Amino acid sequence: QEEVVLATHEAGHAVVSLFCEHTPPIDRITIASEMQWSFGYVKFADPAHKYVRTVGFYLDQICVALGAREAERLLLDDISMGATQDLQSATSIAR
Repeated sequence: QEEVVLATHEAGHAVVSLFCEHTPPIDRITIASEMQWSFGYVKFADPAHKYVRTVGFYLDQICVALGAREAERLLLDDISMGATQDLQSATSIAR
């Protein structure tokens, strides 16, 4: 069950990013993270202009963050605590 939640969550980030024109291309997706702070993640390629951030970039970052939460809600009819962290991240970007 945990793998299904992780896969759904990360797929949500990835699918939404494909529709966001200001999001860098996906470099790697995993649900078997070696990082202690994350069970899985979507890693994006470094943008060409990583020191120049536009409003469009930040709006897309909010969409990508919330995409995982929405994927869990739609496909699993439940929301994990990982999605809570994404909500905090999106709120921080919005502020």
